[in-house]
Amino acid sequence: MCPHGMVNAHGSVLPAYRGAAPIQRAILDGCTETGVTVQKVVFEMDAGPVLLVEKTAIGPQDTSGQLFGRMADLSARALVKGVQLIAAGKANYLEQDHSAATYAHKLTKEEGAADWILGAAKLVLAARAFNPWPTLYTRMPDGKLLKILAARAEPAGGEGLRPGAVAAAEGEDFLVATGDGLLRLIEVQAEGKRAMSAPDFLRGARIVEVDRLSGARPPNGQVNCN
Repeated sequence: MCPHGMVNAHGSVLPAYRGAAPIQRAILDGCTETGVTVQKVVFEMDAGPVLLVEKTAIGPQDTSGQLFGRMADLSARALVKGVQLIAAGKANYLEQDHSAATYAHKLTKEEGAADWILGAAKLVLAARAFNPWPTLYTRMPDGKLLKILAARAEPAGGEGLRPGAVAAAEGEDFLVATGDGLLRLIEVQAEGKRAMSAPDFLRGARIVEVDRLSGARPPNGQVNCN
């Protein structure tokens, strides 16, 4: 028996991002802050009254893997604090605003497929949100998979190029045209290879400026940032 009920630490500031992938969805939406909510467990998913919230910043280069690590530590500290409040008889639960609830759907492998029609800034968010899984990925002209582990948006350039066209593939520059600006690939992983910097990849790859990379569209963000 649990006379005080059960509590759980959820990886968002509820009621935003209820569900399976709150950390990845927050990055995908471009949020600059998230947090851990200690809530009472009820039958409806992530809908229990809130005991406490601990917030943390999302850095401009944070991947979901990096943020997961920080959030795990934050969750442990928040749960200890919550249990201490319960043990001391000082627990004060607040009901969530259920009308403001949003849902963070579970990730699928297919979501990682890059849609070059999207702007470079959105693809950077996808690369961060989907690292380490499912990763943002595309296919090279020979059909082999190329994972994009880190990238940066270059707002200028690419005019007149079709989305997915390789704008530069030489030296330090691996640039791909998008629907809005260029995407500079920083770290990649070719199929069957180790992760490496884009310049190292280009030294052994047969990529030229007339090539075009292919992919499919990742989801748009929900814009549910707190």
